[in-house]
Amino acid sequence: MRGICSSITHAFRHRAIKIIDPNPTQIAVNPSGQTHTFRVDPGYPNPFNSQIRLTFELTQKTAVRITIHNIKGQLVDQLVNEMFNPGVHSLEWDAKDFASGLYVVKFCMEEIKQVQRVILLK
Repeated sequence: MRGICSSITHAFRHRAIKIIDPNPTQIAVNPSGQTHTFRVDPGYPNPFNSQIRLTFELTQKTAVRITIHNIKGQLVDQLVNEMFNPGVHSLEWDAKDFASGLYVVKFCMEEIKQVQRVILLK
């Protein structure tokens, strides 16, 4: 059994492995040199039917912009573009006027951008 595990480990040493954290925490350094973190939770539910909840957490007051893009990368909606205080924040995107399909939610906080794919099913 040890030989099998060793060969599997050895095989993976030569390949790039991408570990995906469903709740990634990002770190930003602002111009004053201070660091802070933010976390973006996966949209819920996903896939969704007309409304999806988007939740994020900040450790300090931060400018946040959240936009929705279609599969072609075109901006279709902007949810917020404002300052948020530290803490957990939740927003809902009401997509009742949009066609079914794949959309990209783009979170912009300081110099860091994070995207999520969400699926609207009607």
